[in-house]
Amino acid sequence: GSLPLSVRISSEIYRGLVLVIFVFQMSLCDFVPYIGQPIKLLHTSLVYSLYCFEYQWALKKWTILDIISHLEEQWIFYFGFGLPFSLCTFFWPNFMFNGGFLLLFPVFLLTSIPAASRTFECDTISLPLPLFYLSRKAILRVEAWLQSYLS
Repeated sequence: GSLPLSVRISSEIYRGLVLVIFVFQMSLCDFVPYIGQPIKLLHTSLVYSLYCFEYQWALKKWTILDIISHLEEQWIFYFGFGLPFSLCTFFWPNFMFNGGFLLLFPVFLLTSIPAASRTFECDTISLPLPLFYLSRKAILRVEAWLQSYLS
């Protein structure tokens, strides 16, 4: 069955909050000398992967917290998946970036469909990468505030 409208709206608000905070965090990388751009490329790759895979995750009815936990646990795969897309747009000026993104997104979206149906296991132990820490904390604070406000 379909989710109630209030649940869908709150889910979209949470999703928007996560992406706004993550993009803000990504923009802060511009001010970090030497390692800022590689960290920003990592962020960009993960956010592009999120865009490409979120359709499958929505069909599975994953919450935004499920999605960011999964991205943090499997960050190596999603970094690798999003890296070619990121490299194609990362060094372009804004106008070219927008056009490149619009041209490449459908290709990577279609590529994500067969990739999402496979299970991935790493031969090496991979530690979760808590890049969504600030987003997760913000969601939990908003949720706590709403519960206290509505109680």
